Amino acid sequence: MLDHWIFKKTSLQELTGLGKVGAAPLNPAKPDNVIALHTHRPRGFSLARREKLSKVVAEALAQAGMERQQYKLKLLTLDSKSNEYLVMLDLAKEYLAFSSSLRQVERTIVKVAQQRHDIAVRSVYWQFNENDTAPVAATNDYLAA
Repeated sequence: MLDHWIFKKTSLQELTGLGKVGAAPLNPAKPDNVIALHTHRPRGFSLARREKLSKVVAEALAQAGMERQQYKLKLLTLDSKSNEYLVMLDLAKEYLAFSSSLRQVERTIVKVAQQRHDIAVRSVYWQFNENDTAPVAATNDYLAA
């Protein structure tokens, strides 16, 4: 009697088809061509991508002869998947004279970030602060070119 009560079909089961042999599963497998819109990525994923982009920017500026103490870096994520960024750099006012070389640094950042890490840098913004007095390197072939 108890066995019959537990396995007895209710009207909801009969209407929805749940419990029938060969009925559609509750969570059907997605085909390979369906893109999940809300994929959950761990927080560490975006931090790792941010760190990779930070290293790309540091390398490009090191090629230009700037040490880490001579600029302030800010990265802004443009999408939830951490694929697109804006790069903002604060430099001392002395670097304003090298604006043509900074365009080359910008191109390097965009190109290397895309090639190495598949990160799209949409724009690089430069800000020149009057209060910062970072010394300009005396021997700087990259900026002179």
